Amino acid sequence: MKLNLGYGSDLRPRWLNVDCRRLHPEGPEFVCCDLLALDGRVEDGTADRIVARDVLDGIPWREVDALLTMLGRKLRRGGVLTIRVIDGEQVARAFAAGALGHHEAQRLLYGDQGYPEDTRRSLWSAAEVSRRLEMIGLKVERLEQRGMLLVARARRVS
Repeated sequence: MKLNLGYGSDLRPRWLNVDCRRLHPEGPEFVCCDLLALDGRVEDGTADRIVARDVLDGIPWREVDALLTMLGRKLRRGGVLTIRVIDGEQVARAFAAGALGHHEAQRLLYGDQGYPEDTRRSLWSAAEVSRRLEMIGLKVERLEQRGMLLVARARRVS
């Protein structure tokens, strides 16, 4: 099984695409639910891949650890979790240095807010990505800075 979380316009055939918005009719390739509600819908240890791009920073900071713990349980041994989040530390540095304007920094830190869930509710940095992924028992294989984004790939080793 492959999970694509908070996919927006990135609908992946033969994956279970999950979004909190009813973008498609529910079926074998789409589920509309809050990410924490996946716990009852996906068996533990069944996911080969989980992709969470531009969604984890939208999770309230008090719920991030519970969500990551649940996602870690969904991965099979050798399974891979790929995440992409805004690097709040990089945004703050660029803004403080005058390299990033107020409007752009605000959009990056708080989201576009084009619909209710399109807001940022948790703050990430490279150190925080590594710490949280290692906390749930994953081995970080790659952590890249891509502009104001952090992209990490981590594997369940046990």
